[in-house]
Amino acid sequence: MMPTRRLPAVLLLSIAPAAAHAAPLPGFYVGAFLGAQLPEDAETDAEGFASDLDYDTGLGGGFSAGYDFGYLRLEGELSARGFDSDAIDFGGARIEDDAEFDTEAFMANLFFDFPVPGLSDRLGLYGGVGVGIARVAVDTAAGDDDDWVAAGQAMAGVSVELTRNLTFLVGYRGFTTADASLESGDAEFDLDNGITHAGEIGLRFTF
Repeated sequence: MMPTRRLPAVLLLSIAPAAAHAAPLPGFYVGAFLGAQLPEDAETDAEGFASDLDYDTGLGGGFSAGYDFGYLRLEGELSARGFDSDAIDFGGARIEDDAEFDTEAFMANLFFDFPVPGLSDRLGLYGGVGVGIARVAVDTAAGDDDDWVAAGQAMAGVSVELTRNLTFLVGYRGFTTADASLESGDAEFDLDNGITHAGEIGLRFTF
């Protein structure tokens, strides 16, 4: 039989590995993400005439760098996303017209990380918001143009700790920008984008 006075030491030794995994790892980190972009149809206003742009599914991704304070993270992000539009709904008529739309964004993000008690010490949830600026660009057969506008986003997902320093991420991102003023050939128009919904995977490495 184990002496009673040795029980506290044995319990501490058995709990230590789990506690080490459960505790967040503060420090600087870098990350990357990639995902499918599902943009809502956009509205355009050209000299008082409204029309709708039908976007195709696109691709987007980015890189981030920041500091993890434990359950709170602050980071800077550089991201890009692009998609095509092959039709414009104008006054009830559908006009076939190919156009490419690209967005590059510089964002400042704030994340909160939440442990999941009772499931796994390697599994967690996260949520965050971000604000920044974005370059919205259009490229058509008639010409190309771009505009810098304000941008915002919200993120949520699941994190899985692969190692003490490496974390795998699966999540959702909703990204949007303010209206962009663009020109295509002789036409000037305001582009009112909706929310671009994205399902993403990513990796984060903490130093």
